[in-house]
Amino acid sequence: MTSRPLATLPMTRRSAIATVGSVLGATALSGSLAGRVLADEQPKLSWAVHFSPTNLFFDPGITPGTGAPLILQYAMHDALIRPIRDQASGLSLAETMEAAEDGLSYTFTLRPGLKFQNGDPITAEDAKFSFDRYKGANDELIREFVTINRGTVKGGGVTRIGSRCLLMACCHVAHDCELQDGVILANNVLLAGHVLVERGANISGSAAAHHFVTIGEYCYVGGLTRMNQDVPPYMILEGHPSRVRAVNVVGLSRAGIHEDEIESLRVAFRRIYRSGAPRSQ
Repeated sequence: MTSRPLATLPMTRRSAIATVGSVLGATALSGSLAGRVLADEQPKLSWAVHFSPTNLFFDPGITPGTGAPLILQYAMHDALIRPIRDQASGLSLAETMEAAEDGLSYTFTLRPGLKFQNGDPITAEDAKFSFDRYKGANDELIREFVTINRGTVKGGGVTRIGSRCLLMACCHVAHDCELQDGVILANNVLLAGHVLVERGANISGSAAAHHFVTIGEYCYVGGLTRMNQDVPPYMILEGHPSRVRAVNVVGLSRAGIHEDEIESLRVAFRRIYRSGAPRSQ
């Protein structure tokens, strides 16, 4: 029997595809037979994923939302519910899950006998702590080129940044400032020394605050606004010079403030800022 080089064999596109398919099929068959033999000898499943982990991958509270760390965490961590075969959200640590009628809250019951890897029991407080960290309740995000000065001796020696704060690029927080929880500073916001920013305040880009100014909770400050006096809570401040424009309805609604309370703030706003009466009254 004589053989010819493959390049000289007459072969159409269809026959080439068929040939490759038969080779792959034979390879898959031999691999499956070998797998059966190995499985009969030693019943073990090995699963390997190649990537280069960093220390961030091991903490679900701060890990980036990309595929590699999620694969690692799925193998290392358990959750109240998680995707399992044929179910989008199967029970895992939770034994039961009940949804409220409005669909906005859920009640979970932990399976009995749950333990950490070191043998300590898992409690409801542990599950809540992990949930808060997973959703970022104890984390702050400080972006590129943000500067934060440390406190001075006369000012108490501390500059404080609360939880869930977002400081976008190029912001400046001067000495002895205090940012309470949930504060947002957009790009290029400048805070002079000793400024107090109360919880939930939202300050737009390139706004600037004078020394010792207090910026009230859940207020909204428009871009390029100069804050040389205290900013009232729950209001929208905008302009140069700045003026109180309206109630921050959107921000208050997002914070879960009830509509009746928002309406009371509207009434107060009209009486204080639109009635024309002296502020002393």
